[in-house]
Amino acid sequence: MQGGLKTRFADRWLWLCPVLSILLAAVVLMLFGFTFWGALLAALLLVCPAMILWGAIEVMLDERHQRAARDRQCIAPATAPVVSPLFRFHREAAAAIAASPQAVFAFLDDHRRLTAHMEKPSLMTAGATMKIETDSQQGQAVGSLIRMNGRILGISLCVEETVSEYRPPFRKTWETRGEPRLLVIGGYRMGFELTPKASKTHLRVWIDYNLPSGIPERWLGRILGDAYANWCVTRMVRDAARAF
Repeated sequence: MQGGLKTRFADRWLWLCPVLSILLAAVVLMLFGFTFWGALLAALLLVCPAMILWGAIEVMLDERHQRAARDRQCIAPATAPVVSPLFRFHREAAAAIAASPQAVFAFLDDHRRLTAHMEKPSLMTAGATMKIETDSQQGQAVGSLIRMNGRILGISLCVEETVSEYRPPFRKTWETRGEPRLLVIGGYRMGFELTPKASKTHLRVWIDYNLPSGIPERWLGRILGDAYANWCVTRMVRDAARAF
């Protein structure tokens, strides 16, 4: 339990390491007479190679972890089918909503409304937006498909999801098909769960995810993946709370 808490804490605040390293190096250089901008530029040139090396080591360790997890999965009994791939990282958010489970589920069951934060420019998406499309089932049945396409900093992004669990008005889960083309997270499984409590409904939204498969993207995911995942689930919960 304690080890798991330490791991989650490290994953959440890992992005601070390179930032603090650059700032510390800049402060030291300023003590030797560098101007602020000169010290910052020199610090970037000094720290970036170390960051790249550190990111490469983290990617190697993550590859080893996932390989070990796949090996354990291969020797599992045949009577325990694996519905979804293994996910290493987890984030969730929750809130009490002043509405019935039926009303909250109806609000969240509209996938365009649920992911409306992805269609608006924001700091987390570097000003980019994603276009959301659904099949004829509108993401409201098991097997229904949802697609998101967009561009960020000139890079094309694409992800396809499928609804894997649909139990109104209490639970819904969807997950990626194949390898998504994203920058800071790879394959993922998301969902929400509603529990009636007195006159309110307890909403919990979660995401289980892996890092991207590409080495540069995986390195970036080690720094920003947790913050992005936390932003997604928090926005979904916040938008639902504001609607009632």
